[in-house]
Amino acid sequence: KLRPSQRFCSIECQRHGRYRRGKPCNILTDVQASYLAGLVDSEGSITLWKTFEGYRIRVTISNTHRGVLEWVQQTTEVGGIYEHRVQSIKHSRRYDWQVNAESAYYFLRYVQPYLFIKKPQSDLALWFHSRLLNPSLKAKRLWQVKAKERMKNLNQRGPQGILN
Repeated sequence: KLRPSQRFCSIECQRHGRYRRGKPCNILTDVQASYLAGLVDSEGSITLWKTFEGYRIRVTISNTHRGVLEWVQQTTEVGGIYEHRVQSIKHSRRYDWQVNAESAYYFLRYVQPYLFIKKPQSDLALWFHSRLLNPSLKAKRLWQVKAKERMKNLNQRGPQGILN
């Protein structure tokens, strides 16, 4: 029997049921969502990355113009901008805007209808995150590993996809 202050029957159930909520993305207009989808299709990536608890979705947009990524961050109010070291004087400074987990899920829900190239990755990421909301599925790692492999295949470089 649970005490009034208890939410879970055991420590194990508490660990399985724990879910850190991310900040939702701002509501985007159709114009903003379509522009952001264009950035994701051309300069972005949608991946699954491994954490201590399993896998999470991540959306990244890379650019050499920091102002574009600052606009993305101000418009969505989620994510962070990271600067990469310049490897050579021949290279320009590069910046990444990254958003993870639940914030990435909200972002993808807005831009997904406008994606063309990264639509399969977006579909997989949205499906993946929706399954993580179920504690019993979140605790099982096999389907997460299979989804990670599927995402890896979708993101593989070289000729592939709907255009070939």
